[in-house]
Amino acid sequence: MEIEGVISSLRSTDRYVETIFLEGGCYQFHQFLAALFPEAKALINVGRDHVVTLLNDTCYDITGKVESAGYHELSR
Repeated sequence: MEIEGVISSLRSTDRYVETIFLEGGCYQFHQFLAALFPEAKALINVGRDHVVTLLNDTCYDITGKVESAGYHELSR
């Protein structure tokens, strides 16, 4: 399964999906990806207001690939 295809398919299901996962639901999006890709790790930005998923040395959110600068591993 290819992660960018999964993200694109989910994003195309509804016009509000991107908004939901960028404005409050970013950690839930990570959980969705982690269910499909168990090796995925959650990273959070310095402002602690956005989570991205690290997989195969690349970061992703609902928009697709994102820069990893300014993110660190989310501690529980």
